Amino acid sequence: MAKKTIKIEQLEEHSDDRGVSFSLPLQTFDFMKKIKEIHMATILPGAVRGNHLHEKRKEFMMVLYTDAWIFGYQEKKAEQPTFKHFEGESGIVIKIEPGIAHALKNTGNKPLILACFSNLPNDLKNSDIIRKIVL
Repeated sequence: MAKKTIKIEQLEEHSDDRGVSFSLPLQTFDFMKKIKEIHMATILPGAVRGNHLHEKRKEFMMVLYTDAWIFGYQEKKAEQPTFKHFEGESGIVIKIEPGIAHALKNTGNKPLILACFSNLPNDLKNSDIIRKIVL
């Protein structure tokens, strides 16, 4: 059986009068083993982030959204990308193995919030990022 290279999981929501909170499931940390880099970003309406792959790094992204957006990815041997559409208000985690091109596009009217975690640091002098247009 082929190894799953992308896994998307809905996060359990905890809401009260202060707002919404999400926690990562413990098995998410098993996917990464060690976290060597964390970065946060937003994606403004109409904008795209990603359109690349990592040769060596595993990555998982926690995405908090309150509007519509698209996640696109392309498996190593796939001829065309796959697209997943999301709407509404929620949080998800996306686990990405090395070598899988990926991108997110905000198709809504409110910013997306991302927290991205990698098992290797981003070395700007010897980057493992390869540009690959998905979205």
